[in-house]
Amino acid sequence: MNDVVSRAKLDESEAGPFKIETMSLAADDSSDTKQDEKSTTVTVAGDVTFATDSDQLSAQADSVLASVVEQIKKYPSGGDLTITGHTDDVADDAHNQDLSERRAKAVSDRLKKLTDLSTWTESVSGKGESSPRVPNDTDERRQINRRVEITLTPSKPAEASAPPSTSAALSSTAMPKAAGPVGKGPEGVDVKIDGKTVHMVIDHVVRAGNYLVGTVVVTSSEKVSMPVAPFSLPGKMMELRGLSGVFGVSGITILSGGLRYLEADYTYSDGSRLPLANSFVYDLEPEASQSLPVVWPDVGEDSITIDMPAGEYLYTKERVVARLTDIPVVNA
Repeated sequence: MNDVVSRAKLDESEAGPFKIETMSLAADDSSDTKQDEKSTTVTVAGDVTFATDSDQLSAQADSVLASVVEQIKKYPSGGDLTITGHTDDVADDAHNQDLSERRAKAVSDRLKKLTDLSTWTESVSGKGESSPRVPNDTDERRQINRRVEITLTPSKPAEASAPPSTSAALSSTAMPKAAGPVGKGPEGVDVKIDGKTVHMVIDHVVRAGNYLVGTVVVTSSEKVSMPVAPFSLPGKMMELRGLSGVFGVSGITILSGGLRYLEADYTYSDGSRLPLANSFVYDLEPEASQSLPVVWPDVGEDSITIDMPAGEYLYTKERVVARLTDIPVVNA
């Protein structure tokens, strides 16, 4: 046996390392923010930020752009700032290209009035319909593609190493109404999987660097067939994040300050994006437990609320929907 092991060759072609990335969604769907160690991209929804088929900013624009301003202020040394407009495919190419450019410029002009951009090197452009985020095959997907993306690549990324703060605009956004059972994390809630009752609990999370790490534990008094798909995000959120298929427990999010923080994830060598969580779950035996480890970005609070949101997903007729509150955060 030892001889076989000594002669074996380890395949290191896909050994990584793979960079960890995070994403948060505004509770009102007005924007989302994705981050890695080098850059931050805030995507603002065109339908919320602008009048229809126009570059005129809406009354809600400043509150939407508040998330961009907050990110800019984290990096006083500045860096590169790229603002890119995008449209759907409804009109012709020339119209969409022009509209995307005008919308990008409108965002640039407004940001200059909302905050100091003197330390940032700015690039403003439009891509029309040429770079859709999702296929343009439904009204809902076309709405996702009407957007402006603001990417910050700071010269000193470490300036934002402090725990995140929540802007006044986002703090005033009401937490989404719970769509399933609600309970305190250490006490847990009962949910239905495969028509059977499963108890789900999380007693605490641990702060480790810029992340929170926790373990959701599920138990049942009877045998439960438990595929991974019911633990996935709703289809729209999966698409927004670009997550691949049903391989992973992706649906356990944190709610904080008007934002929904998705699980941390990474892009594999073949281009697929996967959550930093279990790739599979297994059938639950009576009175046995199964652990679902999860990693999130640190939201800077002493206790958190996790939420498994409602919504349809193509690969399953049943998704776990629940909310667990008052989960203590302890330092590693």
